[in-house]
Amino acid sequence: MINRQPDERILNALHCEIFGASEENWPAFLLIDPSLRDPLGENSDFASCWNDVPRQLVQVQGWPDEKRPYLLPLAGCSPQDQAVALRFAYEETLGTYDDERGQRRSFCAWLFPYDLNIKRLGNRLAQRAVAFPPNHSTSVVFRYWDPRLSADIPRVLGQETWQAHLGLLGLRRWISLLPRNNDVAIANLPETRSETTGAAETLAWRLDVKQWRDLEILSMRNRLIQCSAAWDLKTQHGSDDLEAVARRAFEHGLSEEYDILRFAYCALNIHPEFDSHPEVAEAISSVGKTGFAEMVSDWPEDFIAELASGRWLDHTTAEIHTS
Repeated sequence: MINRQPDERILNALHCEIFGASEENWPAFLLIDPSLRDPLGENSDFASCWNDVPRQLVQVQGWPDEKRPYLLPLAGCSPQDQAVALRFAYEETLGTYDDERGQRRSFCAWLFPYDLNIKRLGNRLAQRAVAFPPNHSTSVVFRYWDPRLSADIPRVLGQETWQAHLGLLGLRRWISLLPRNNDVAIANLPETRSETTGAAETLAWRLDVKQWRDLEILSMRNRLIQCSAAWDLKTQHGSDDLEAVARRAFEHGLSEEYDILRFAYCALNIHPEFDSHPEVAEAISSVGKTGFAEMVSDWPEDFIAELASGRWLDHTTAEIHTS
């Protein structure tokens, strides 16, 4: 976790980028996800300023009201209220409110709709929370609004998919905050030029095998961000590093969360190329019978020391050059 104090210059720059110079370009709604925490239920400056603002629940099917995202209208809010909300979101992105459960991201996005009908927007947001995984006849809830996921959707599913998504929501622009380069930045996602009206079946996400796997990797990357903060790592690693480690674990055929987490710990804290060691490669190939994490727990200290040294890489390189 970053867990730094806000930089006032960056905070002011973010305010200018989100709200602009004219009220006509202001976002209309703030999207909040209370599933990990409800900022309006806490003793904070944000709660004291915004508790009386009426909220519109996003009626995600099967979820209890206290877990459902909600919209807060920004119409009539003062510049001071804007600043309080942005500061809270900034601090949250920095990791100020993280706990032993990991990242607590409730501020999802500032929304710029074509129509100010908050109820219709809430309905569309709920309808888009449905995804059909490949080779599955039943749907799952897709939390596309999570800023740890939404910022990567254009890269993973394609910019056209994201723009079509915004069009179906009736949104022109979607702004969220992400930790970047030891601070906070805006996720610059593709915008759309018009809203889309379509049949109900177009509202669900239809994902192919590669897209579903990439989303699984992103989900595991976010899990690693949470877990690695509690690990006694020799060096800190950014989200790109953690995503690459998660992808390698999936490429090895690891599927159980405990196995993937142990794989990541070895890559991050023993040696980044530990899985190229012949004995490790053999162990990974046989995880069908025994879990990889269980195998690692049986490794003797001298073998772990050998992995950490990286000496086997010199032998591997020498064999390649002499063959």
